[in-house]
Amino acid sequence: MEAKFTVTLEDYVAYNLHMHRKAGAGRVRVAIYVLYLLGGAFLTVAYAADGQPGWAAFLAALTVGFTVFAPALSQWIIARAVRRYVGKFGDTGIVGPFTLILEDDTLTYVSEIQRVETRWDKVVGLEETADYLFILLTSASGAIIPRRAFEQPETSTAIRDFARAKIRPR
Repeated sequence: MEAKFTVTLEDYVAYNLHMHRKAGAGRVRVAIYVLYLLGGAFLTVAYAADGQPGWAAFLAALTVGFTVFAPALSQWIIARAVRRYVGKFGDTGIVGPFTLILEDDTLTYVSEIQRVETRWDKVVGLEETADYLFILLTSASGAIIPRRAFEQPETSTAIRDFARAKIRPR
């Protein structure tokens, strides 16, 4: 099976955000948010009990605001860093036209500058989102397959099913 498609900078950003979430880095941030929320709640109660409702309201608003907006801000920071990296070093081989060749023994991912052939028994995994298939060739690299790239939704389904049948669970 062979599929041709284009990967955009936004696809590459989406891949990096997905891998960041999968790496578990978000768990530490969640713990920090919870500690911040508890600390803010404690200080808010302390200021309110001390007869300083203005400071209590300010701390309550700051605590809630940080807890609500920090996750989105974190995603924005990561996405911005990826875009800056690509801007600094160029996008050749990261975005542009790709060809994915799925054969019985190998997966081949071809860009304008490289051809990566990986045996199925060495493929790390398959990640699926509403908009993408990510075939993880190694723990640090993968084939980015945007579902929107195919006129027929069945194409991405066929790729997913073929890859699932070939990838051994780890």
